[in-house]
Amino acid sequence: MALLWIRTEKKANEQRVPIIPEHTEFLITQGHEVVVESSSNRAIDDEAYLRSGCRIVAADSWHTAPDNAFILGLKHIEDEPGLGHKHIYFAHAYNNERNFYEKKTVRKLLDRFVSDKGTHFDLEFLTDAQGERIAAFGKHAGIAGALVGILVYQDIQLGKIAKLPLCLDNFLDDSRLVKDVIHQSAFDQKNILLIGNGRCGEGVRQYLDAFAIDYEVWGRHETGCAQTLATMVDYDIVFNCVSASNTTGTFIDKTSLNPDQKLRLIVDIGCETNNNNPIKLYDTTSTFEKPAHVVKTGDAVLHIVAIDNLPSLIPKASSSAFSKSFLPHLNRLLQGQCDTPWLNARAYFSAAIERHKMQTQNTIFMVQDARFNKKIDYSQLNICGNDVVLVLYHNSSDTSSEDYRQYHFNAVFSMADEEPDFNEIIKVVDEYIHEFNISEFDFVTSAEAAVTTCGRLGVHYHLTTDDMMRYNNKLIMKDLVKHEFVVPNYISAPKSDHLTVDFKQLYQDTVAELGLGFFAKPIDKYSSIGTKRVKTFADFISVKHYISDMDFEFDEFVSGKLYHIDSFVQNETLIFVQVFEYMYPCYEFIEGKPLGSCMLAPDSDMSKKLREYNQHVLDVIKPPKNGMTHLEVFERKNGELVFLEIAARPSGALVPELHEKCFGIKIREEHLKLSMYPAYEFAANLKKFACFASYPLKNGVVTQIVEPHVESEYSIISKIEVGQFIDTQVNKISDIAISIVMWNEDQAQLYRDFLILKNTQLYTTQEESVRHED
Repeated sequence: MALLWIRTEKKANEQRVPIIPEHTEFLITQGHEVVVESSSNRAIDDEAYLRSGCRIVAADSWHTAPDNAFILGLKHIEDEPGLGHKHIYFAHAYNNERNFYEKKTVRKLLDRFVSDKGTHFDLEFLTDAQGERIAAFGKHAGIAGALVGILVYQDIQLGKIAKLPLCLDNFLDDSRLVKDVIHQSAFDQKNILLIGNGRCGEGVRQYLDAFAIDYEVWGRHETGCAQTLATMVDYDIVFNCVSASNTTGTFIDKTSLNPDQKLRLIVDIGCETNNNNPIKLYDTTSTFEKPAHVVKTGDAVLHIVAIDNLPSLIPKASSSAFSKSFLPHLNRLLQGQCDTPWLNARAYFSAAIERHKMQTQNTIFMVQDARFNKKIDYSQLNICGNDVVLVLYHNSSDTSSEDYRQYHFNAVFSMADEEPDFNEIIKVVDEYIHEFNISEFDFVTSAEAAVTTCGRLGVHYHLTTDDMMRYNNKLIMKDLVKHEFVVPNYISAPKSDHLTVDFKQLYQDTVAELGLGFFAKPIDKYSSIGTKRVKTFADFISVKHYISDMDFEFDEFVSGKLYHIDSFVQNETLIFVQVFEYMYPCYEFIEGKPLGSCMLAPDSDMSKKLREYNQHVLDVIKPPKNGMTHLEVFERKNGELVFLEIAARPSGALVPELHEKCFGIKIREEHLKLSMYPAYEFAANLKKFACFASYPLKNGVVTQIVEPHVESEYSIISKIEVGQFIDTQVNKISDIAISIVMWNEDQAQLYRDFLILKNTQLYTTQEESVRHED
């Protein structure tokens, strides 16, 4: 036996009920218990429900209902605590996502559903397999709209618009009342236009036909023609029954009006007050007390009826019709049969909850590198409805800011600087927050060069004390971890004027400290930019110009296997960790070896060892609040782990493709979602294992693309073709000729194939001089 609890309606002038006593009696005979809250505002009194076998309880007592109760109503629930039940009512919230999320009241509502673990079946989305509503008030909205139009038009003739009675059911019961009004106002002699052919339109037609009133009907063809729309002012009375959406155009606005127009009354039964409204002559609804807005153009006066709960004016008739359609589906739900309409309604609610978890009350300034921005699928970020400002740096003249407006950024600012300019971004932020009076905002990025910029911006605006420098400056991160972990021996080489530095002496001192083969690299760059392994004094001289331009460090050479550990963090807590083994250390790509990475099985000994190590590093260095980290660690032949570096951004190269193959997640987008939305629910499920290898450009004429002899499935991504002449110097890991991504459900087989790739060249070249000899 199920429990149905019918709550009291609190909306002013709402007298309808979702289920009438005749039908509650039927439900009781089916073994269900029906509880009805007492109400003096219903068109149907408590006694009628009591006679049908219902139990009457105090108004607003549904909060105390047992957890298994279905709470049934019609209109929205007031801002009250406790939404832990299964609720059934019209929310009118999920059909227009952008406007929906601009309404803070609805955000609060979903917050309550989330916190109280309640469920909502929206009556608007109880639809059958064809998408048709199984119960609706639309037809009776049309009937009531036609009746109100007749009454208000008589008042226009009399020169004063009277307040409407709370109930017009008596006009439906006695047609003579209406005939008298029509005769007195000559309503039936007027030129009447009906727009729309849906349920509302059906109701208007039915009512006008009952009194033999002529009218003309427009559909999509007419409303899609500007010349036809211009003739709307030539009618005396217009009934708009269109259910508007963001594709509905404007039917009429103030520019359409003129002093000579015939149009005196518009009954807008569709009654949208947002940007979708095709009747752009009002922005608030009218009421029973003041049923019509007035718009004047010269001596011409136009009245607009825009009442948003018209069926409430005929509460008995509309409730009876709704209840009859609703009853069989409600009975099946109470019997435990969650059929198509209920599944559809629950799906809409679940989708709304998921979108809600990707909402933020703050303005988000997203600082991104334009060069890599096209790799991000911004449509995944649910920007629509949030206030997100995109700040692009390193933006070339051929990349238009308009390219990003399709993703609903509120604004896009573009800068040509190769690095994010801290002071320029401050100017942009200051102007924006001043113009829109913004007090709550935050900064996010997925670009490594912008991580500390966003941290410094947060400190500048007193949003945080964390400047994130430890995730960018290699000296700072090593100073933080060197007391807990083994790190390479290193020497700081501050930016200096190379004319005043004795480079030979600096070289000799560094060799004495670190040994030959040490690394020279900038302390805050990425992708091996400016990195050089120094084996000779000539190598050292080759990096001289870098040393004069930026702060450098010299690291001892560490041999062994290199791993990277990718993690997701939420509220400073690890929620996902995956370990990968590099094919070769990244710097060797510049020396001609492939760059690659292979996912390790989570239950392998090495994976467990590095997952524990990763947790310890984050505990020491302090994790970012939200987002992704990328830790690189060497394992020496004796098993000793050596900390190399850590970043607070998604992994690069083709590692994102590996995560998508393995877990079905897009790490660039997941990083931003976690950074933007505090309540976002991250989920990753292991499907298979994957690896990749990218091979550097090498000079000569491409003679062959080689298919690898492997067991795993794979796809090849080639930037070269047979016959192409290559003449370039590889100096960064983006100088790729060809790549391969492999996947397999068997990690052991995948790893064997990964080792094959390690010793395979996917393409061959022939020197240009040899080609000419041939």
